[in-house]
Amino acid sequence: MPGDEEVLAHLGPRLGPAAVRSRLDAERGEGRPVAGRSSPFAYIEKWILGPSLLRGALKLSGLYARGRANALDIGVVQNRFESGRLPVGLHGVRVLQLSDLHIDASKEFEDSLVQTVSEVEGYDLCVITGDLRFHTHGDAGPTLAAMRRLRSALKRRCLLVLGNHDSLRWVPALEGAGYEVLINEATHIERDGERLWIAGVDDAGYFGACDLAAAGTGVPDGACQLLLSHSPEIVHDARLEGYDFVLCGHSHGGQINLPGGWPPVTNSRCARRYCKGRWRKGQVQGYTTHGAGTSLLDVRFNCPPEIAVHHLHRVGS
Repeated sequence: MPGDEEVLAHLGPRLGPAAVRSRLDAERGEGRPVAGRSSPFAYIEKWILGPSLLRGALKLSGLYARGRANALDIGVVQNRFESGRLPVGLHGVRVLQLSDLHIDASKEFEDSLVQTVSEVEGYDLCVITGDLRFHTHGDAGPTLAAMRRLRSALKRRCLLVLGNHDSLRWVPALEGAGYEVLINEATHIERDGERLWIAGVDDAGYFGACDLAAAGTGVPDGACQLLLSHSPEIVHDARLEGYDFVLCGHSHGGQINLPGGWPPVTNSRCARRYCKGRWRKGQVQGYTTHGAGTSLLDVRFNCPPEIAVHHLHRVGS
């Protein structure tokens, strides 16, 4: 992995040296959140259940194999957003969202994800809303190798934001593989001379590195905007009101849910209605995906893994 000076040379001109150093300092805490973001309830599975204890219990019950099979059965869900602010030229644009890949969990999962993605047709843009690695520390080589393989299966431009499992040090390699990493930055897609602006923020929950003000730099006043955020905790920021659409992940939809799909744990410090599926806050329309992968334990129950295709439609005049 690149050293601090290499990362500063790559990202300092874009983000500013202070922002780069702040994120790197937070990462050096071995996965500890920045001051003010810690909560004994944020990762409840780690201290009540623990992956080893839960894995043993599932094996004894005979459910472990079923949970792993569930986790490999990645579905493709369709979601429709409607807005009178969407430019006419962008009517019908389709955005493929991948999230919470944790792509190095197993070779079987990597194969399943790449196969599923390769079969999706007809999208105009791909976005990835964070958490590429299964663990929060250790060798990132397998993660980055799997991400290069995934990029070859993606047929369109791909934007990416970092999550709480991800390191700023990976950005040069990811961008070298063909991903466009947005770190409190904005870009746009254009069709028929009209633009949809897309902002991407750094992790809002664990690292507290989200900067919506910086992400909006250069975006014209009144522009239609789509925001990419790893965590739905972004809903707490009042500046969210300037956005039309928000795509999030992080919660895994609960991953291990009760019958009926109710999640005992979401790992997100926001209302549950923002942690799974479609939601709305004022004029902002959002979607928090179940994500494709798993964390802590490679099983799912009552919460299937997904990748999502969002159809953006203009309504009214």
